[in-house]
Amino acid sequence: MIPVGYTSKIHSCEKTCGRKTKPDEAKHSKVAVNFCINPSNHDKNIYQYCQTTFKPDVLLEHNCNIDTCRLCCATVDQALGTINSVSTVNDCFSQCANKFVLSKKDLLTIRQQN
Repeated sequence: MIPVGYTSKIHSCEKTCGRKTKPDEAKHSKVAVNFCINPSNHDKNIYQYCQTTFKPDVLLEHNCNIDTCRLCCATVDQALGTINSVSTVNDCFSQCANKFVLSKKDLLTIRQQN
């Protein structure tokens, strides 16, 4: 029997090993990334939390969006019941960075706030 304190470490190892051995199908990879980048319900998604909680502060809202997107990428396999490869997760991370880019207007707003 595995002691309770070690169960999360074992899960991490199994997840990592599974990611390294299972190649992604192109279709599955797109579904996983799209799940985080373009949520199907725009009224009820995790990004709404960032917008409602940090709206006056552009930088905090931006950081919340990026962190939320990356968290989604790291855990989307649990939501979809699949195992994603490391390359799929990395692709998802980079698409998060591309989606949430601060505009020049946002950068000026941040300067004014500071």
